Amino acid sequence: QQQQQQQQPKLEGFSLDDYGQQQQQNQQSRQEQFIPPQWSLEHPSPRLIALQNIPPSPLPSYNIDNIRLTLPSFYRELFLLYYHPGNDEFQIFIDEKRDKWNNPNRNRINVVMGMLAASLRTNFPERFGGIDENYNNNEEGGGSNGHNDDIKSGNEEDDKPINEPKRHKDFYLLVSTGDEPKLHCQCVDPETRREAPNFCQNDKFAPILQFGSVFRDRSILPGLITMPVWSHVSCFREWVKHRNHYDSSVGEERRRRWIPECFKGMDRVAGVMGGEDALKRKRRSDHDWDDSREGGNGEDEEEELQIVSTTSPNSEETWNKLIPQIVWRGTDFEFLHCMYRVRHADFDMDIEPRLRRGSHGYDTRGVASSLLDAWKRLTPRWRAFALTAVAELDWKDSSSLVEDDHKNDAQDPTENQRSLPWIDSKFTLREAFFGQAAQFDRINIRYLPFEEYDVHPVGERMSKSDLSYYKYHVDFGGGGGTTYEGTKDKLAMPGVLFHHITPTKDYFHADITPWIHYIPIDTELSDLREKFEWAESHPIEARLISERATSFAQFMASQEFLDGMYERYFANSLRRVVDAYVPSEGSDAEVEGKKQEMLRGWTLIGKCDGRNWFMHSDCSYVKDPN
Repeated sequence: QQQQQQQQPKLEGFSLDDYGQQQQQNQQSRQEQFIPPQWSLEHPSPRLIALQNIPPSPLPSYNIDNIRLTLPSFYRELFLLYYHPGNDEFQIFIDEKRDKWNNPNRNRINVVMGMLAASLRTNFPERFGGIDENYNNNEEGGGSNGHNDDIKSGNEEDDKPINEPKRHKDFYLLVSTGDEPKLHCQCVDPETRREAPNFCQNDKFAPILQFGSVFRDRSILPGLITMPVWSHVSCFREWVKHRNHYDSSVGEERRRRWIPECFKGMDRVAGVMGGEDALKRKRRSDHDWDDSREGGNGEDEEEELQIVSTTSPNSEETWNKLIPQIVWRGTDFEFLHCMYRVRHADFDMDIEPRLRRGSHGYDTRGVASSLLDAWKRLTPRWRAFALTAVAELDWKDSSSLVEDDHKNDAQDPTENQRSLPWIDSKFTLREAFFGQAAQFDRINIRYLPFEEYDVHPVGERMSKSDLSYYKYHVDFGGGGGTTYEGTKDKLAMPGVLFHHITPTKDYFHADITPWIHYIPIDTELSDLREKFEWAESHPIEARLISERATSFAQFMASQEFLDGMYERYFANSLRRVVDAYVPSEGSDAEVEGKKQEMLRGWTLIGKCDGRNWFMHSDCSYVKDPN
């Protein structure tokens, strides 16, 4: 019996009935057992801390031949970084057959290349030190190798001049900035990959630094190296510039000032209902409190706007105030088009034929039911809206019944407000879509036929502060399979996150754990309703998961996290690549010839020195050659 009691049902294999009965039996005991003893709220990511001291695993060696083999398999957003030892500079090249320099995503490589140059220069000074100014370098590769050719002893070592400067060698590195690696689809799918062995020799590809989402399946790109998403790179650069200011001897407010923009304020807004808006109102109330000493009414406002965090002793009270509904707002993007044949809903293709055949009526319920019928064709975000459309109708029907039951009651009929549709997942329209007005208009027109039947795919805009009043959040993956900003922000909110597990992941996903920091939902969303019902029936467990996520979000704004992430990615990961590269051999002329052959068809777009962290970027950019 004692052994059976110890083998309590775990969340990974939960049973709604059994676990619900257990909750009623011994609440405190289950709460203690739910928290693994090796984890603590103060240190939500021990794996991150441990990885700082683990030597990086080596990569297979590679050279320019591996790079040539890799290039044709990408159709977009793959760049080539080259270290020019003669000029002692880092150069970035683009293949304009795939990427136009005026591409809307060009800013991504602008952000990344400066950080890469500075990190390579700082962490590997002996490797990237250029050539001594006295070295006889021939830029055109005229065959000079710095040796004295007049006297030869026959011994190569003896023939080298005694004071010959150390010569640094070339270095090539592939950089990807796509939401996910922009491989041709036939190189992503295992079956089609086997059909094109000469084109998709993925196991022979050169290493690729991916500043976006990466594949969970390592066999797709064995040499793919996870890096921070491109939009966070500038924040790590800012951190390196200013981390000396983040010292325990200075005040808390001064230390907060140097937190990079990506993570600034997360330690404050984590777990706060109302988020940043609440903090602003709290600061205003503090100011009014000072005025109240001269007759103002700031004391009343201070009482009204008091903030209660879910990590405070009143966390249960705050949790109970949150709106018990799954909420999501976002854009109508595609979803991993190489892996899933799904798309946005099309009224003419998905809805109208079903209504015409008489499968459903020409009304709101018929359109919503037709959306569910098209489930397998829809992206996860459209599937969530299909669930929303049906949930709203069910809620309206049930509310009408409750209102009828209380029509003759003496009390006000407020029972119909005791619940809400279990999910509210809708799209928001953007004012601009990469400056392409025509494409933006097409997206707007897409929703109009649904609106005619009182089915509303577009919801009201909701800020992060608005979302923080809800108990349940979800981070549906977008074009690259993830939504890195959405995941980060929703981990910090006082509600609990239903994390969308897809075939891709982001750099900080290694430091969050299912059922510890979030409740996982599968790619197909087949278990979303079930997980919601579990969370509703297990508020203590759901709140503990939320508190752990809140703690991790606070941790992301700490010196420990930022130092650990920089060491992991911009030191250890780069070291793996630097150690794996085999430089070109031969005379200057031969090396230059290999370089020219390697860069044939590539366009130089920028040069970086990499010596000055305190400049926003020490890179110079070449204008559009066209």
